[in-house]
Amino acid sequence: MNLVAMPIALLLLLSRHVSAVSSPISSRPLPIGLAAAIPSELRLVLVVMLGIMLTGFFVMRFSKESVRRLPFSSLVILLVIHILFGWLLSVYSAFWWIWLGAIVGCGAIATVLSIDLGMLGLRVLILAGVTAIVSLVADASVRQTATPIALGLAIAGCWLWAVGGARFRMESNGVERSQVGWTIIFVCWEGLWLGWLLNTVLESNWNLINQVLTLLSLSP
Repeated sequence: MNLVAMPIALLLLLSRHVSAVSSPISSRPLPIGLAAAIPSELRLVLVVMLGIMLTGFFVMRFSKESVRRLPFSSLVILLVIHILFGWLLSVYSAFWWIWLGAIVGCGAIATVLSIDLGMLGLRVLILAGVTAIVSLVADASVRQTATPIALGLAIAGCWLWAVGGARFRMESNGVERSQVGWTIIFVCWEGLWLGWLLNTVLESNWNLINQVLTLLSLSP
């Protein structure tokens, strides 16, 4: 129950300020079409505490021997990809059901075998290439629709390969199958909330960051 309740609680906290405007901390103008949905300091602290609790919950499930077998290079790549996903969802003020879909997707992808992920990723990338070719030879109206579809398919294919590669290396290193799934879920969820946190920190401290960058540019 804790495994289900904690990410859902995190999602609910996120959705309250992702889909609606709360107390803004920063006055930095955002690009057209983006909403400034910066959480209050209290909500930020609550979400960070919940994220730390979830991280500790996963870490306690691993023994030292299991940690030594983990392919950290592949897991770091997977973490960076999901940090980017979480950051984009936060930047574009994604609705709660999009966050829920991302969380459920991370849990579902962890149950798929590495060879199946590799084959699925290959098919998605081939479909992305075909869609890209169609966008090049089609007229402008079709190109406007085909181009973002091709880009989305390419991103999905790379994501499947990243998850499949990390899973394959863990399986090759002798990590237990159950712990392989837990590791992928941990890295994916950790990346999503760190991406949200990264965008939140940048938004709330944008003026300070600009001042620091200005001072650095003026220094000899």
